[in-house]
Amino acid sequence: MQVSGNSYDAARVKLEAVKGECPVPEEYVSRKDAGRLSYQMLWAIRGSILDDGFTQANNDLKIALGLPAPPHIRTRFTRVAASAVVYIMLMALFISVCPLVGAIVETRYGFFWSDTTGCIRLSLKFTMAFTLPLLLAVSVYPLRRRAYHHIETPFQSIATVAAMQFAMSFILHEIYNVIEASVSFSLSDTSSLLDAKTHIITFLYSLTPILAFLAILISRKLQHHPLIAYAFICVLSGAAFALCDFVYELHNQVIDYYFVHQFVFGFWITLAFIICGRIRRN
Repeated sequence: MQVSGNSYDAARVKLEAVKGECPVPEEYVSRKDAGRLSYQMLWAIRGSILDDGFTQANNDLKIALGLPAPPHIRTRFTRVAASAVVYIMLMALFISVCPLVGAIVETRYGFFWSDTTGCIRLSLKFTMAFTLPLLLAVSVYPLRRRAYHHIETPFQSIATVAAMQFAMSFILHEIYNVIEASVSFSLSDTSSLLDAKTHIITFLYSLTPILAFLAILISRKLQHHPLIAYAFICVLSGAAFALCDFVYELHNQVIDYYFVHQFVFGFWITLAFIICGRIRRN
């Protein structure tokens, strides 16, 4: 009715021009409001509801009336595919540029830095064990709040989603470790799943998607300009990556400043996630 200037008669004329006369039960005859119009719209699509379901039938009616409707599943799939392509391009850019920066950093400051092969490994590993758990959290959390808001506090919902993130990230890390160890074994490398250090670093980095998720929630509460919010999320995520590696270096008693590289990587992969999220939504 808002599209028709809140006029029932104008909205009814528009509806009947598309679907023909739409009768109403006796109790609605004397009413000229949104309730009567809603009943007539349901009556108009009653056949389509049986064939295609309510959502599709309602969207088809909106399109026929010239009203805005949610994008078709194909449109959503196209956006998802486009965001995936952009993500791959952004990570490919990191793989191309990061080793070039590393050559300068290693020479001038003595920081340990990943080469091209190392950047490829990082991109594959953390796409599995960081990006996917983070995507899970931002998708599941609002759904869980709507479904369980009457029996769960926000903290309980966050804790539940964070636990799901950690489990998913840890499992995917270990799957990658198994694959990498298998390849290394075939190449007569020294990598081994029996090395405790492998599982320590796995545990630490399984916390990073949780910290990135918390950064997203905090940025929404602060309600700053989007660019400030995105910068806050990326910096906090980069700091989480750097902290994990710094703790690992302390454990090994060898400080090679690789945490600087991990800050850059954490910042970049989070930025790629945000950009692709914007593409998927818009």
